[in-house]
Amino acid sequence: MYGLINMAIKQLVIDNIGEAGWREVQEKSQVKQNYFELLTVYDDDITYKLVGGASEVTGKKPEEILHLFGSYWIEFAANAGYEPLLNLFGPTLKVCLFNLNKMHDQMGAMMPGLIPPEFEIEKEISPTEFLILYRSKRVGLTAMVSGLLEALGKRYQLKVEVNYLGRTEDNLSDRFHIKWN
Repeated sequence: MYGLINMAIKQLVIDNIGEAGWREVQEKSQVKQNYFELLTVYDDDITYKLVGGASEVTGKKPEEILHLFGSYWIEFAANAGYEPLLNLFGPTLKVCLFNLNKMHDQMGAMMPGLIPPEFEIEKEISPTEFLILYRSKRVGLTAMVSGLLEALGKRYQLKVEVNYLGRTEDNLSDRFHIKWN
């Protein structure tokens, strides 16, 4: 994953439990690196170790850390200079959801080696309720996706409910139900 992700995890930890907490996460995760080049690709294992270390230090399950991270990511990315890119999502949450893959395409142009997830609107139940499919080569990130979808709702000043419905029958995607008002 890109260093931007690892730096966001670091900042999430610092914002929630301080610098001493970050040092403890480093110790528990055995990731001694304190700074990650934002546009450099790092082994995914580093990110997973940081999540595991944060879990161990806080007593929260890794899924809870990932959900918190997903919720945190949108604001972090905006503050890290990606606000113009986030604005390209569209004027509404509905348009944004249809543009998630386009946004990753834009990021891929700036970030060689990006391995983005794919999103698909499986079903539009109503104008404010969708079934969304999420596919990724990376495993174990569904809790993060729930947090991201909730954070996108906040960006549009909406209250969003996200429910993970499990894997699809073909076991290629994760299914989410999202509803907002």
